[in-house]
Parts: sequence; C-alpha cells; structure tokens
Amino acid sequence: MFKWIPYAFVRLLIFFAGGILIGINFPDILSPSTATGVLVTLCAIYILMVLSSLDPRIKGTVAFLAIALSGYVDVVWKNKPDDSIRPINKSLFYNVVLTQPPKENAKTWKCEALIKSAKDSIGWTTRDDKIILYASKDCFQKPPKYADLFLIKGNPQDVPGPANPEEFDYRKFLSYKHVYHQHFVRKDNLIILGNEPPDTFIQYAIATRLWADGILKKHIHGQREYAMASALVLGVTDGLDTDLMSAYSASGAMHVLSVSGLHVGIVYWLLTLLLKPLQRFKSGKWIMLAISLSVLWSYAFITGISASVLRAVMMFSFAIIAKTWNHRTNIYNILAASAFCLLAFDPFMIMSVGFQLSYLAVLGIVSIQPGLYRLWAPDKRIFDEIWKVVSVSIAAQLATMSVSFYYFHQFPNYFLITNLFVIPGSFVVLIAGILLLIFNFVGVIAALLGQLVYWIIFIMNTLVFGIEQLPFSVFNNVYIGTLQCWIGIILIGLFFGWINSKRAEWLVVSATLCMVYSVAGWFHYTNRILSNRITVYSIAGTTAIDFSSNGVTRVIGDSTIAVGMPVNKFHILSNRLMNGASTISEDTSYCKQAQGCNLISWMRKKIIHVKDKDFILPEGIAVDMIIISNNSVRNLSEVTKKVNADLIIVDSSNSYAMSSSMVRQAKDLNVNLTSVLKSGAYQLIF
Repeated sequence: MFKWIPYAFVRLLIFFAGGILIGINFPDILSPSTATGVLVTLCAIYILMVLSSLDPRIKGTVAFLAIALSGYVDVVWKNKPDDSIRPINKSLFYNVVLTQPPKENAKTWKCEALIKSAKDSIGWTTRDDKIILYASKDCFQKPPKYADLFLIKGNPQDVPGPANPEEFDYRKFLSYKHVYHQHFVRKDNLIILGNEPPDTFIQYAIATRLWADGILKKHIHGQREYAMASALVLGVTDGLDTDLMSAYSASGAMHVLSVSGLHVGIVYWLLTLLLKPLQRFKSGKWIMLAISLSVLWSYAFITGISASVLRAVMMFSFAIIAKTWNHRTNIYNILAASAFCLLAFDPFMIMSVGFQLSYLAVLGIVSIQPGLYRLWAPDKRIFDEIWKVVSVSIAAQLATMSVSFYYFHQFPNYFLITNLFVIPGSFVVLIAGILLLIFNFVGVIAALLGQLVYWIIFIMNTLVFGIEQLPFSVFNNVYIGTLQCWIGIILIGLFFGWINSKRAEWLVVSATLCMVYSVAGWFHYTNRILSNRITVYSIAGTTAIDFSSNGVTRVIGDSTIAVGMPVNKFHILSNRLMNGASTISEDTSYCKQAQGCNLISWMRKKIIHVKDKDFILPEGIAVDMIIISNNSVRNLSEVTKKVNADLIIVDSSNSYAMSSSMVRQAKDLNVNLTSVLKSGAYQLIF
C-alpha cells in the first residue's frame, strides 16, 4: 500500500491547489465572507478534535478540507469584485504609473500600469486599477521607463474577449493578473508628469537588470546574439525575434530562452564548486548556506525578480536549506513546499504555463531520470556525460509532453540532438555572461568574454536553425482536451511508478485511464469532428471562411490566413484542430465563380459570397446565407431585392464604418444580418 507519510507536503499541496482550481473555475459556490466563515469553523472543529481522542482519519479529513477551503478563500478574496475593477465610466482624464519596464513593439510601447486616480464629470476619485497601455511611439521623445507617471485623456476600455471560437482568451489571461482594462493612446492624449516608483525594491531590481543588460549589449555584438545572451543570462526576452523563437521551439530548446531551473541550477553548481573548501570547517555548511542563498537571491534581483527566476530560486532555496539541516525529507516535499509558498503568495500562478511546465519538468527529472540513467552504464566518461544530458532531456520532455500538446499542439522530434549542444552551450554562455558582468570594468577580459559568448550563441543558433529545417523536425497540429491532458500526465507517472515498483495495481489504474482517454477522444470525434461546420472568422481587414466536415477543411480567404501564417496560428488554428482538420483541402468544386461573387453549394447549404463592387447576383433565388466582403455592398436593398437569404453575414474584411452601416440598414429593412467585426465570429453547426 502507498504510504503518504514521507510525502506530507505533497498531500498539503494537492488539497491547497485543488481548492485554488475550484476557486478559479467555480468562484460563485461560496461568497468570500461565507467561505471565510466556514474555514474558521473547520479550524475550530479541528482544534477541538486534536484535544479529543477521535479517530486520526476523521481529524485528517477535517484538516485537508480546511486546507482546500483555504485555497478557495485565497482566490475569492484576491479576485473579489469591487469598485476598483469595474469599468471607469465616462472618464475624462486619469493618472497612471508604469509598474513594469515597457516593451517596444513595431509602432507602440506596451506598458503595464496602475491607475492611481481618474476624473469624470463629478470630479477626481482615487483608483487602484491595473491597465495595459498601448502608446504610439510619437508620444515620447525618449523611451518610457518603469515608474513614469502619465496623465492620459480618455476612457479605458474593457479588455475584449476572444472574437473567434477556440481562440486564445487574452481577457482571461489578463484577469489572472487582475488586469481588466486597456487603452490605445495617441500623442495628443498623453502628458508625462514625472517619475514616482511605486516600489523602491522593484525599482532597484529593474535598474540593476537594465545596468546588466547594458553591459551585455556593449560587449556582445550582433543583435540576435546580444538578444540571446540577454535572455539566457538575465531572462530578458523582449529582443528575441519571431524566427529565432520559432526555431528554438521547433527544435525542442525553447526552455533555454528564459531563465529557469536549468540556469539557477548552473549558478548553484558553480557555487558549490567554489565553496567546497568550506566543508572542512566546523561551521562551513552554515556559511555555505548563507552565501548560497545570498547569491541565488541576488541573481534573482539582477534579473528583475521575474516569475520564472522566482520559481527556480524558491525551489533551490528549499533544497539547500533541507540539505544543510540534514533534514530527512525528499525532493518531492521540497518541490511541494516551494510551490505551496508561491501559490499562497499568488494563487493565480497555477494557471501560468511557465509555472506548470517548470514544475512538471523538474518533477520528471527527479522521478524519471534516475530510472532512465540506470538503464545504461557507459564505460567512458564522455559517454556517461552525454547519457546524463540525454536522460535528463528525455525525462523533462516526457513529463511536459501532454501540456505541450495541450497548449502548443506540437512536439519537437529532434529534441535529443538539439539538447546535446544547447544545454552545454547555454551552460557556458551563462557562466561567461556572469563573469562578464563581474569583470566588465577590465576591458581586455570583458572583450574576450563578449567574443566567447557571441561565437557560442552564433554556433548554437546556426545549429538550431539547421535542425528546424530537417524533414519531420516537428510533429504538429495535435489536439488533446483538458481531460486528456491530465490523463496523459498521470499515465507517464504511473508507467514509471510501475517500472520502479513492479506492482500490478499501477498497471490496472493505467489501463483504466487509457480507456477513459479513449472514451474522451471518441466523444470528441463524434460530437465535433463528424459534424458539419461553417465558420466565418472575425479578423480585422481579412476574409476567412472555413467549411469543415469529417476532418477536412475547405478554406475561402486572403493569403494572410494560409497555413503557417501568424494570423492563422493566433486566430484560426485552434478551432481547426478542435474540428479535426488534419487536411486543408484545395478542392474548389463546391465553389463556382460568377461576376464579383462566388456561388457555393456545400453539404446542402447554398451560399453566395459577394466579394467585389461590380457583382451581379442571380435574381429570384433563395439561399441559406449571403457573405459580404471587401466593402463590396453599400446599399443592402440591392441584395435583398434580388436574393432571398435566411441570413446575411458581413465579414471582417469590411471596414468598421461599413459594417455599422450594414447593421443599420438591416434593421430598417427587417433583415437578419450579423457583422462578425462587431459581434464576433459566426459558426453554423449542422
């Protein structure tokens, strides 16, 4: 029988995280005050039980219910609706302070800010709203920076929800950070008032990171190489271009592009190597503890206290403390304790992809890698070191495979080859980068270190781009549901648990979960893939129409929605994968060309697609729908007089003004019309 005693903190984390997930997904089960009252009652009952001689199992049940409820309470209080997150109605002006260093885009600066006060027709009121600002570059004579104060004219807008089915929900993503407003600001609507840091500690951390980034930029030539060095050493990913990130993702090396457990582990390894002589002294281990924690948290400070570094440093801090105290605990309790502390501070961190991937990767390394490594005992040192890297890569990739499929719909087939040179390369770059920061005042040494970092990154990038171009480098376009993702994670754990224990119970549970996985896949196949769907997407300035049935999708649209294009990946791909679109058909037999329009007959549905202003419609026919594109129709009555349609769709290639005009005309003519630019994508399922 499995015993929980050695994994006490793991059990605490499971219940606490379960309460958090319930609070995030079902926040209305209990009000914050009611949930708090129940929690206090459970705690009082538990104290009374401790003083009595009741069965320990009853005490344990009450205790873990209280822990789960504490996770729920943590969420609902931190996400409690109040005036500060309500829309700022009829705002004339508002004051903001930038809470993060701005990120530069092609035409704008993206700024995370806090609204301090707002003025409406009544007067000024104090606010406490987080907001995302997109300020045009002509608003500033020099780049904006952390803690800048702005006076902005206008009214912030609510962050919109996804306009297309299965599209990434940016509104929900921002809500986990308590951001509910955004504003696109032009030059005449923004005045810079000064600089007032909301947090002095963060101010110095960001200033230190900018100082370090400036040193890397000075000594590492080549924009791409400098951007990589900044990402590897400091976790600053703003300068990484799309092609580079795509190449590292496709080759299975995306994990090195942000400071994480790998990088903090390298720093700690270097520390233990340098501080090893201290072990000979009586108090040496305590001195090592103090120095190690100081250096690791200083490194986190230099990187600006980013979330990924915070996770990694927290993990290693718990591990170092446990090791120094000679406490008989296991790595699973250490991981659980660090995750518990992070989630207690910010329960919404559990929804972060980075949080999920980092903890799963470490969990895979500590649980799967030892068993894999024992499968082969190389005779020579070099093969042993290679096998260590390979076994670590396999373990981490297996542990994160289901989550990668769920979020990114792909798997890098050559990740083993990539990691054989990327992991050692990033190891050298990180150490050389840290040494560069330390010895930047010594010109010759700094120049040599800068050249070393440049050439290693140049070679790494060249090899990564080469691997990306290899045939079958990526197994992509994979769709799995939430339940299947969870089952996939559990199955990997059960399989390696069986390898270590050889107990039949592990196989029985695995077989049961495999059946549940198959049933979930069958339901998705019958309810989603076998159905017929017509989808008119909402993508500003673009025509995008899908006809999906039996895993085949036929497409009408602009060149911007072609497979592999950014518009396709962001707005369309998830829906196509959900619909089982393993094939994008170029068959046009269902679509006949006419002057200025297409006549479409698909699955017994008759559709007219009007795409040019010189269109000529057949008269006296009835169709299921008319789709209007490219501002081709100005007078809706010209269409309705000739063709009887159950529905008219104004797609998103029309201007907003034209779409609004069509809506008004349809109301006057009593015509059933929808504008996807105003109402979101239209989808017909039959």
